Amino acid sequence: MRFAFWDPAAARRKFRDRIADSMRKRFPELRIESPGDLDLVVALPHGGEVRLALERGYTEFSKSPSSFDDIAHRWLGAIADELDTPSPERALEALVAMIKSQSWLEDQIAATRDMDASAKFDLWWRPYNEELIVVLADFRRGI
Repeated sequence: MRFAFWDPAAARRKFRDRIADSMRKRFPELRIESPGDLDLVVALPHGGEVRLALERGYTEFSKSPSSFDDIAHRWLGAIADELDTPSPERALEALVAMIKSQSWLEDQIAATRDMDASAKFDLWWRPYNEELIVVLADFRRGI
């Protein structure tokens, strides 16, 4: 009996390409590039770009291949949010306060220290006490 060779990198690229194809169908005006096996860079029409790391989606898909449509829907929702320019009132309604430890903040800073500036995200935070901080998150549909 002979088994077909399974290439994990090829499987990751195929998943990435299926997500990219779904985005191209819904948003044909966007330029989408694939710099890595599970990475996409989406150029936005107003300038700027969104970098997508698809690791979590691929892990979910690996466990349940029938969930692809749900996974793709979430990623498409994330891009739709980026294309949507909310009114200032709606933007304020989307802010959610989270309590996090000071060490969480230090971990986030360390994890993004070597990232390209365009890939980093800004954290809005303030001290709460010696051990905790309040972080404001922009709540969006999608991922």
